[in-house]
Amino acid sequence: MRRAHHTASIALPGLLLFTLFSPAAQAQETAPLDETAGHHIPITYAPPMQPYILVQASINGKLPLPFLIDTGDSTPLILAPWAARLLDLEGNSAKIRLNGAIDAKAVTIRRVDLLGVTPGESMRYDLQGSAVNAYVVDLSSMDEAYAGPRIAGVLGAPMLAPTTVRFDFARRQMTIFTAPHDPIKLPGAWNLPLTLKDDRYYTAITTTEGDTTEILVDTGSFGTGLPMRLSAHLKPQATRIAGTGQLDNITLSSQWLLPNLKIGPLLEPNMTATEATETGSELGMDFLARYRITFDFPNKQMTLERAANYDQAARLSGWTGAMVQIHSGRVMVRKVLPGSPAGLAGLRTNDEILEVDDTKMTGLTANVAQRLLDGAAGTTATLSVRSLGDVRKLTLTRKTEFDRPASLFDGVMLYRQLKQPLTLLDIAPDSLAAMAGLKRNDQILEIQGIDVKRIIGPDLLETLRSHTLTLQVRHPGEKASRMLTLTLPD
Repeated sequence: MRRAHHTASIALPGLLLFTLFSPAAQAQETAPLDETAGHHIPITYAPPMQPYILVQASINGKLPLPFLIDTGDSTPLILAPWAARLLDLEGNSAKIRLNGAIDAKAVTIRRVDLLGVTPGESMRYDLQGSAVNAYVVDLSSMDEAYAGPRIAGVLGAPMLAPTTVRFDFARRQMTIFTAPHDPIKLPGAWNLPLTLKDDRYYTAITTTEGDTTEILVDTGSFGTGLPMRLSAHLKPQATRIAGTGQLDNITLSSQWLLPNLKIGPLLEPNMTATEATETGSELGMDFLARYRITFDFPNKQMTLERAANYDQAARLSGWTGAMVQIHSGRVMVRKVLPGSPAGLAGLRTNDEILEVDDTKMTGLTANVAQRLLDGAAGTTATLSVRSLGDVRKLTLTRKTEFDRPASLFDGVMLYRQLKQPLTLLDIAPDSLAAMAGLKRNDQILEIQGIDVKRIIGPDLLETLRSHTLTLQVRHPGEKASRMLTLTLPD
């Protein structure tokens, strides 16, 4: 999963061996899927405040805790350190370094029970043998993106792979089928083939020229990411720079508005996608939640049925033009862009937002508060705001990111790591930045005379959206830096 969307997946090596003992593992004959034989599991999924699929799971018979279902993760089970301590699973395992960056402890789990709608519908996964089948990993970044109970861990694709799993987001329900069956054929549904690679599942998208690319199917990602090389072939209707990350590590990349995207046999309209690396490309919840999805892992097929709330689920993410921060537990307005929906409604810098559509903002993280404020494009929001001691009501209609003015860095992908310059990972040949002389792998040292290492993430994004920019740039291997001035055409 792509960090650009602040997602919850962690790609870990597949050292993991486990056996699922169930009817599916023992029966030999197949038949059509028995729709009455599933285990019905309640799920929590309520974006923008609760944008992950959560289930209640009991580990080794202990008390149930909330776990994220993530088809984009190659590990059967990940535990947060606090949950491992609560479940007495820390043991004496020494820390290991995974992928050169992630600190983790290896542990062994005997069984996982997913709590059903009724006790008889609960689903048990028996993990046999002494092989490592779980890791303890710091998952605190997920708490910043979620308003609700603290997430205890992640159930990944290998855990679900021996079964068929259906997600009905409109009904907030997950159904697990254990018996082997023929490939699913439903009237009016689309069947997409799945490819298994490195314990994860991929499906194909097709460009207007007929080129096919496989991307990860990822229930742990908020949005869809596609390789920049496809932008010319996908013919986006609009492109805007967007960013995610924290104060020191930030990714800035282009977001595309696509009139349609061909996913398997399905031509899906009104899609947004963020440019990603080849390995970071994925089909996320912005698309998946539009459908009732059946992951037939044994038959390597994904079946899509248009959800009852399709029109609501298919709305684009909103944009208000106001940026918020948390100060002493309060949601404060950090900046308001002139001419934006928030600016036109009268929202001002240093206002405190008390409520959005009767939802109190107390206790929210900045990440969740921003998503709640921005909501869905085309919707109307009523804000309760405190300004200089007075409480007032404001009403605004949300737009999309593509309604904001174009910027000099649309069509560019950049990354900044702790105490490092801003590096151009990719750049579209027809972008304004490329025409001004910027090149792939260039390092931006200063913007408007300020060292980029001193500019915090949100301010960096807004600075790059300025009408005129003066940059100090150095290319790897070159001793001298160069100065560039970029100005948006009228």
